[in-house]
Amino acid sequence: MLNYNINSNSYERSDKFQDNLIAVLGPTNTGKTHFAIERMLQFTSGIIGCPLRLLAREVYDKLVNKKGLLNVALITGEERIVPDTAKYFICTVEAMPRNLNVDFVAIDEIQLCSHNDRGHIFTDKILNHRGKQETMFLGSDSLEVLLKHIYPNIFIKKMKRFSSLQYIGKTKLTRMPRRSAIVSFSINDVYEIAELVKRKHGGTAVVLGALSPKTRNAQVDLYESGEVDYLVATDAIGMGLNMDINHISFAKVNKFDGRSTRPLSISEMAQIAGRAGRYKRDGSFGVTAKCEEFTPNIINSIENHIFPSANRMIWRNSDLDFSSLKPLLRSLSQMPDKPYLIMSPEADDEKLLKAISKKEFIINKLCSEIEVKLLWEICSIPDYSKNFDDSHAELLEQIYLFLLDKGEIPENWVNKKLDKLNNIKGELDLLGTRLANVRTWNYISNQKEWINTKSELAIRARYIENRLSDALHEGLIERFVDYKMAKFSKNLGVDNELISSVSKDNSVLVEGHFIGRLEGFSFINEVSNNPEDKKEVLKIVRRTLNKELKKRVEDLQRCQDYELSFDKEMSIFWKKNLLAKLIKGSSVTNPKIILANFILLDDLDKKNVKKRLSQFLKKFISDFLYPLNLLHSKFKEGAISGIVYQLNESLGAINLSKDKKFTNQLIEKHKSSLLNSGIKIGELFIWVPGLFKNKQREFFWNLKQIYYEIENRTDYPDYKSIISKHKAPKVILYSSEFILIGENFYNVKLIERIIKKIRDTTKHKKLFFSYKKNISYFNKNFGLSYSQLKDILHKLNFKKDKENPVKYVLKENNIKINNYIKSERKNSPFAILKKLSIN
Repeated sequence: MLNYNINSNSYERSDKFQDNLIAVLGPTNTGKTHFAIERMLQFTSGIIGCPLRLLAREVYDKLVNKKGLLNVALITGEERIVPDTAKYFICTVEAMPRNLNVDFVAIDEIQLCSHNDRGHIFTDKILNHRGKQETMFLGSDSLEVLLKHIYPNIFIKKMKRFSSLQYIGKTKLTRMPRRSAIVSFSINDVYEIAELVKRKHGGTAVVLGALSPKTRNAQVDLYESGEVDYLVATDAIGMGLNMDINHISFAKVNKFDGRSTRPLSISEMAQIAGRAGRYKRDGSFGVTAKCEEFTPNIINSIENHIFPSANRMIWRNSDLDFSSLKPLLRSLSQMPDKPYLIMSPEADDEKLLKAISKKEFIINKLCSEIEVKLLWEICSIPDYSKNFDDSHAELLEQIYLFLLDKGEIPENWVNKKLDKLNNIKGELDLLGTRLANVRTWNYISNQKEWINTKSELAIRARYIENRLSDALHEGLIERFVDYKMAKFSKNLGVDNELISSVSKDNSVLVEGHFIGRLEGFSFINEVSNNPEDKKEVLKIVRRTLNKELKKRVEDLQRCQDYELSFDKEMSIFWKKNLLAKLIKGSSVTNPKIILANFILLDDLDKKNVKKRLSQFLKKFISDFLYPLNLLHSKFKEGAISGIVYQLNESLGAINLSKDKKFTNQLIEKHKSSLLNSGIKIGELFIWVPGLFKNKQREFFWNLKQIYYEIENRTDYPDYKSIISKHKAPKVILYSSEFILIGENFYNVKLIERIIKKIRDTTKHKKLFFSYKKNISYFNKNFGLSYSQLKDILHKLNFKKDKENPVKYVLKENNIKINNYIKSERKNSPFAILKKLSIN
């Protein structure tokens, strides 16, 4: 099974964990769904139940790319793609088949078990749906206590959010930051806000729960593509939609849930707010319009993901009695027998069953279990139109009679219904109504047992749904997006009469209107993505920017070194703004500086910027090399100067077993001077400890990756790490402080400590015994396996005794600091050592 690391969003195989119930819990943006997908693929078969058809389709598309069309199935109310060879089934929770026997089952967003309308469906899956080998629940931390109560042996894996959420208070719609989503809870409110956003910002996408999946996808793509920078939505964005949203703003926190208007729970608010900030980019949330500011308690709960533990699950009996109508109704009203289960409010299917079964002509048809079960299945047909009248019940009655009398729904009857809906003309509301109705027919036409097998009704219903979806999408664009936004300069008058400025927070203003930001020496236009508009804006602000840029160049020239910094990629920043990056130069410690694309700077300013950065870089490297510079000044001539030269070339460490350049006389003669100068002499290395602080080694490591043009850069490994040569980063080959012994690389600080302990253990007897105690010590303190310890002993010239397998004997030609073999190369600085006379 799995060995879950509580502190990371990953897993690894283990045989220790035997239970097959796992709950993966955490806030939004933790990778729970991705985690479940990757886990399912470890099994030969599996089902994932998603809360939305839209999310199910997204997961299905991902799996098809990985496993191919023939191995993946999609099952939702309105769509069925089920190849005979399918191994993995992506479903909405409502559509999860009960008769599939698979290895792995996952149920996403299990906190919906407390939802008044859908809760009993999620509860039923949590209690009754199992994989042969593993069952995984995904959802909020609030379910942890309840799940442990129900299943004491369940394994709980906590997932941490990749990014943080911060409350930024109230923001006017007219000043809403780019890449924002504004949330309200009625179509009228959404449309009203969208109109205002269009007037002030040029356009917005709209996402409503009532939209078809295709329309929703198209609107999301409109936002994701950057054609618009705003999104106005209901809580339809709160689940499963992963978008490039930086900020979520609530225009309301009350919603009508089908029964009454109620305030959102804190967990519901957090689910929506959590859509801000994707992966490792932080997000923010706040309020706008007439919504009151959040209380400190709400803010703290959302920012830190602290919610009350759930203590109930909405439940409805799923073991129904279809022997006749009364037993069915009785089994539906059966009360739960557990204190944590709360009887579900009367659901739509139950209401429809009671309404339809009251009619005498229906009662007369309910003669056997088959008729009763069929009526119950028909009552599950969704009412997407939500007319709150008898029209949907009447439709279901007619379908029931057709199926009883004819065994199928007549194709010509359905086609007549579809003909009336196949019209893309009209206002948004009319298009939305037609689309809702055709979605119901799409659902019906996908029930293969109700439709003639030769019928193409499903294809036609899907075609009309797509056609109406496209028309609705275009209608939303026409109403809420202005692609012909007037150029900014025309809105503000004649260019030379405009007043432009740069504020303290780097906002660029023209006539008091925000048009962009000045980040370092780069202007970020936030008025329009249109290239022509950008030219007009630059024309307006160029004079102000040129003046400000000159001032900033002067500020940079006068700034202190501590105001400049590097990131991990060795790019240089000033006041958090990127100025330049480093590329390969003449040597590791002499990289070239390449300025960012500062199109607004003239050549002189660019030259001055580069000069200042060169001064900073040179000083920065010189400070890190200070211990070597001291040695250079102390030993300018003689044999030791060769050692210092080599230490400089290797950035502080000489691998003695690799570069056998030092004679017994040389080391012994100058050993005292070397040690007194801060140089350490070990058995395998000579090194300068003053160059082995973490920041120095990380910096040199990154410089080497630049010099040797290594694409997949890595962080500097901890000196205690034992690095397999098969997994070692390429740059380690150019790093002299590492030595390869056997199959592994060791840092100078680690290997010399290991060797010292080996010497201490032998107690000058030239014998080492691989007793369990010794092996255990080296494993515990250095992480050495027995095989690695043997490699090091062999490196030190210990040989296993033929008669005693735990005994290792140090041979006469063992490695010692005073017995290195001379080996000069032409042009080597050590070639001079051979000519020196040492007294």
